[in-house]
Order: sequence, then structure tokens, then C-alpha cells
Amino acid sequence: ELKRMDHYVGIKLGGYYNNYYFEAGFYGGGAINEEPYPKNSLNRTSIGWNINTSFGYGFFSRDSRLILTPLVGVQYNRFKYFSQFGDYQTKIPLEDYMGMNNIDLSFNGISGTVGANFDVKIFSTYSAPYSFNGSGYLGVGGGYMFNLHKKPWIKTAGNEITSDGRIDLNSFFFQINFKILLHE
Repeated sequence: ELKRMDHYVGIKLGGYYNNYYFEAGFYGGGAINEEPYPKNSLNRTSIGWNINTSFGYGFFSRDSRLILTPLVGVQYNRFKYFSQFGDYQTKIPLEDYMGMNNIDLSFNGISGTVGANFDVKIFSTYSAPYSFNGSGYLGVGGGYMFNLHKKPWIKTAGNEITSDGRIDLNSFFFQINFKILLHE
């Protein structure tokens, strides 16, 4: 079920100061069973999110139309896998509930990233009373993600589960971004 989580949507805030770049953001995604299930079966759902931060250095072209920013970062990842018997908020007899194989697990980990963003200016504006310029950039980015620890942190409601297994990451990632830079 976790393998189906192949895309995320997120938001990042960041900026350049003397060409040094800093950003922080949040991504989230999920997967729900796609097939219809009978009323008395388990429905499984997966959700995932991460909080991330990155640091880099921006190489601007002479006219600031192009920016290449190599960066490194760290992110906290959380994946939750849970099951639900029947429809949400339905009444279930205790005997049926006791016989269910309920699942509620969360997998946590910290990963590092190395990558780069390449941005192209698509518009520029000037606000006279405030003396601010605004520039819009459309960009692509990519990189490599790697685990910073050997074993995953697995938890249930009230218990911590030990495991010698690993959570393999889809190591390479690709992103499309839109940025607005405000500057004097």
C-alpha cells in the first residue's frame, strides 16, 4: 500500500540573501484502496507527509533570468498505514470488532537530500511607491534522497515496534516549482 504513494503536493517558503538560499516546507500525499470493498471488509489507507529544510547557493546569470541552485537538505518523513472495518462511523458489533485484523502503524524516519533547482524568469514587476521588484520564476529540480539512520521507527497506538528491516526510499526525485522573488 505504501508503494502506491508516488506523488506528493507541497509548499515551500524560502529566499536568497547574498546568493545563499534557505527554504523550509511541507509535503503530503496519500493512497486509498481503489477497488470497492464490501461493507464487512477492511479498507486500508496510507498517508504520508514530511517537513523539510534545505540550504544552498544560487548562481544567478548576469541579467538574473536564470538561477542554478545546488542544495543539501534534511527532512522528517512519516508514513501511516491504517485499516478501517466497513464504512466510516458505522456501528459494529463487539464480536465482529474483536475478530478483525486492525492495523494502525506509523513509520518514521529522517532522510537527507542533495540536489539542484534550475529556474527561469517568466515575468518581472515593479511597484513604484514601495520600490520593490517582484520576479516570477518557473523551475525544475531534482536530486537524491537517502536515509540518515539504519532502522525505521515503527509505532502503533501505545507501542514501539522493533525491526531490523529497512524502509527503502525511491531515492531519485523530480519536482516542478513556481517561485516569486521579492527584492529591492
